[in-house]
Amino acid sequence: MRLRTLSAITALLLSAFFAFSASAQNIITADTTGDDAFTDPSFYGVQFIAGNAGSFIQSVSWDVSIYPDAYFDFDGDLSFGDAFAPVLDLPALTGLGASDISFAFTGVHPTLLTANFAPGSFGTGDSFRFAADTDLLIDDPTPGGYFGLAGVVFSVTMYDTYGASGIFETVSDRQSIVRVEVVPEPAAATLLLTGIGAVAAARFSRRKRTVRTSP
Repeated sequence: MRLRTLSAITALLLSAFFAFSASAQNIITADTTGDDAFTDPSFYGVQFIAGNAGSFIQSVSWDVSIYPDAYFDFDGDLSFGDAFAPVLDLPALTGLGASDISFAFTGVHPTLLTANFAPGSFGTGDSFRFAADTDLLIDDPTPGGYFGLAGVVFSVTMYDTYGASGIFETVSDRQSIVRVEVVPEPAAATLLLTGIGAVAAARFSRRKRTVRTSP
């Protein structure tokens, strides 16, 4: 009887762990699509494909430092629209407003570009696109497919303080895509299993006392 009970507890813990991991998984994709990051107003895109209700993205970033001398061009001179920052493609916003998105970078030729989102704004099904000139990423002009060839890194941070990264892969000469799957931190899963284990142990203990005191 005791062996069967322990086996049931083990099965409960394992099923809870896998169910928790699967249900808490968030899937985000990013793409670079177009002939030239300098001219295409919708060159960069990010989509929150799937996730739990109540899960929101805090920030996403693009890191081009892996490729020598590559950088984003925000000096206002021969950059996209002669802009000093990324330019949102407003008609392409889905579930987000322009005021929900803010870009962060250092200097006029940064190698890291981050988009931050207002709390509770970037949820499942939402997406946005924008333009930002990229220089010396393999070659100029920079078509979408070069981001995969150069190994550009895309990172996601959730408001639950965990995140993940992925590397762009070239789909065609005009497009690169990356898919990032964000799952809970080990500490969160451990905490859940500890709680379930305590409940299971309490049930087992009550069962033993009931058996011993039965006439």
